[in-house]
Order: sequence, then structure tokens, then C-alpha cells
Amino acid sequence: MNKRAIYRRARELDAYFNSFPDWYWALGLHDAKILSAAALELPPDWKTQPPCYNCLELIIDAAGAMYDQKVQKISLYNYKILTPDFDLHRLSGAWWLGDELIAEEDGKYRLQLTFQVFETAHERDYTVDIRFAKAEVERKK
Repeated sequence: MNKRAIYRRARELDAYFNSFPDWYWALGLHDAKILSAAALELPPDWKTQPPCYNCLELIIDAAGAMYDQKVQKISLYNYKILTPDFDLHRLSGAWWLGDELIAEEDGKYRLQLTFQVFETAHERDYTVDIRFAKAEVERKK
């Protein structure tokens, strides 16, 4: 590969990683374990914009993740699960396989999370579609 091709590829990668919000785990969480998933109802704080009224809190053990091993907790505010009849408790104890983050025109995000659950010695992959207004991610120092 010549220098020009390397430089072009570096610019493409830089543009790719800069297209994500700062809080996003752009390298990926493949093989992280979702320790728990909790739906929290919050009293609206009208001083913040937008006021947060609910939160999906995912506690993550990313020690075994292939790429980003520092993520500990993901909080998705003002979330709505778009996948019909999805049981949120299915996420607890599941393995993170991959995700796709989509920025929507109204400023909200959609996260399509693919995860794996082991059921009676058989593994099964699921996808859940979650829409939310903002996110916070806690990472190890």
C-alpha cells in the first residue's frame, strides 16, 4: 500500500470514528456481558433539556470484550423499546454481540442491540431496537 492510500484510509477511519457521539463505544462491546438491565422511572427534572422521565440502565462487564473493555454502565434516557413484546429481563446475563447506532432526524437515537442468551445449553441470538433521547456511559479510569 502506498503512502497516499494509507493517508486516504486514515482519513476515512478518522471520519468514521468522529461521526459517533463522544459517549459511544465506537470500538465495540462484542463479548461483553450484560450483568443487569433495569427500567427506572425518574421524577422529571424540568431544569434539564430534555427533562428525563425514564432510564434504561445496563450494567456491563466488559473485561472480556474484544475491543472496548472500559465500559461499566450505559444509561439510556427517555427510552422506548420498539421491539414488540420484548422482555427486558432477557438482557440480564446475556452476551453483547454487536450493535448499530442510528442518529434520527429529530435528534434522538436508535440502538439496535444484538445479544446472545444461553437457554438450556443452547445459544440463541436476539435483537432489540431501543429509541432514546440521550445517553451517559460510565467507564473505568
